[in-house]
Amino acid sequence: MQKFEANIRSWTSESSPAAAGCRTECAQEQDRGQRGQEQQRNRGRFSRELPESARQLLSLEQVLGGQAGNFGEWLQIAYEVNEDFEVPFSDVVRDICEAFQIVEQNYGTTVAQCLYDTRSAVLPTEIKNAAKYLSCGGRTEDILALAKSGFFMEELAHDNIVRAVAYMEASGAAAGAYQAAKDDVQPGGEAPKQQFQQTMGR
Repeated sequence: MQKFEANIRSWTSESSPAAAGCRTECAQEQDRGQRGQEQQRNRGRFSRELPESARQLLSLEQVLGGQAGNFGEWLQIAYEVNEDFEVPFSDVVRDICEAFQIVEQNYGTTVAQCLYDTRSAVLPTEIKNAAKYLSCGGRTEDILALAKSGFFMEELAHDNIVRAVAYMEASGAAAGAYQAAKDDVQPGGEAPKQQFQQTMGR
């Protein structure tokens, strides 16, 4: 393999577009091969990691006082979000548990338990940002639609979240929440009403 790579480097040392394209293609092919090997290793570890991962999620459920048996649903979620085994299964479960621990510490057990039981936000980043949304007065029933729209994939400032909360309470569509958070608009693109401005503390 080292000899092959040395030959490729020598052959593509010229700076022509064709050589540059070949270098890129070879690098991509090598990356695919390495990724495939890593995925295979992670897949092979799955059965060994499953029992401990189940114990971790059950322990989380007990700490949060979550709905009994929900840990099985979270096991399934952890598998589905990483079905290609890009990372070890145990890493996914660990990150989910750590996200809930952070939520409990920062926003309280009630918020963490709510997100655990509803399973509306499932990625660690989503879980933490959804908790912040709820702490700003957001409604639980809006979490799923906002998560599907990708709203919780970016950490937003407090004022932006409050703006999004007001937008959703005014019957805004989840797909427009991010724009509302950034631009301070109401459903339908109207200028904010006085009540909406007062909500922002203006």
